[in-house]
Amino acid sequence: WTRAPDCAKMNFGEVNFGAEVSAMRVTLHNARSGKNGVFSASHNDRTFKSKDEKVHREETSNNMYWCLGSTEMHKGAPLKDFDKVEHDAYVEYFSKALAAQNEKHRKAGNLNRIKSIDDYRKSPRTCPEETLLYIGNKDTHADVDIIQTISSEYLKWQAETYPNVLPLDAAIHVDEDGAPHIHLRQVWRAFDKNHNPVVSQTRALQELGIE
Repeated sequence: WTRAPDCAKMNFGEVNFGAEVSAMRVTLHNARSGKNGVFSASHNDRTFKSKDEKVHREETSNNMYWCLGSTEMHKGAPLKDFDKVEHDAYVEYFSKALAAQNEKHRKAGNLNRIKSIDDYRKSPRTCPEETLLYIGNKDTHADVDIIQTISSEYLKWQAETYPNVLPLDAAIHVDEDGAPHIHLRQVWRAFDKNHNPVVSQTRALQELGIE
């Protein structure tokens, strides 16, 4: 595997911590779906239409965003629609394997199993994984510049440790109730028998020698 594109080059900003930083609890969640189905990127880039009382729109301009193809985070608004970023990434990396699988289903007469690239992208088994990272709580929490730096170090570590993880997009939210936090969406890539990339965390870990 080659290193996930752009990940090692991302500049999330540098910060001098200065005075001693108090110990804070770090909360990390990884999941692909919840009670309402698979998670949507539209919450993270703030293109969702629902009226979420937890989101204070007057603060949204202070959020920070990154997506595949960028080398640094941007404040205010993402450079690209996250849903389109993820769609394009799935087309680039996984369409060949999906087309081969669809052809097998077509020949076998299993037409109900044929999937579009967005069916594949939104399936609970092959949709992006989302990581949610909090540092502290609503009363005591890390500043945004510290979250930027920690996020950068986390992604660099991940690129070196799990090079078959493809980061798709990330957002630091400061416009919600509670502590500022980061959402990172990513996908685990493995190879099928024809050496085409597919989405599979289990197989990706096996290829890295992790059982």
